[in-house]
Amino acid sequence: MNYQDRIVRDPQIVGGEPILKGTRVTLKTVLASLAEGATTNEILADFPTLSEEDVRAAIAFAPTLVAGIYGMNFDRMPELHWTLGYPFAVLLMVLAGGLLWVLFKRNGWL
Repeated sequence: MNYQDRIVRDPQIVGGEPILKGTRVTLKTVLASLAEGATTNEILADFPTLSEEDVRAAIAFAPTLVAGIYGMNFDRMPELHWTLGYPFAVLLMVLAGGLLWVLFKRNGWL
């Protein structure tokens, strides 16, 4: 699954916030529901325009965001100016992955 095919931005829809393609449901809304402990089935019931793949794409977005910020911003890469920058970035990605693992486990996906 490529989450980039499912998460889009359109200035004409919801003020340009990232949304799940073909819907008006924002990425922020899905992530907030997951953070509150909602299961995939509860999210799909609340937002019938979403698919299970959309929810998975929202979850896959989080660690990629961290890697993108720290890995592609060459002027502000923490490991260039801070001795602990690289371990911090890796720790942040591990924590994001761990949080997702807990959410997956709680929702019965693992």
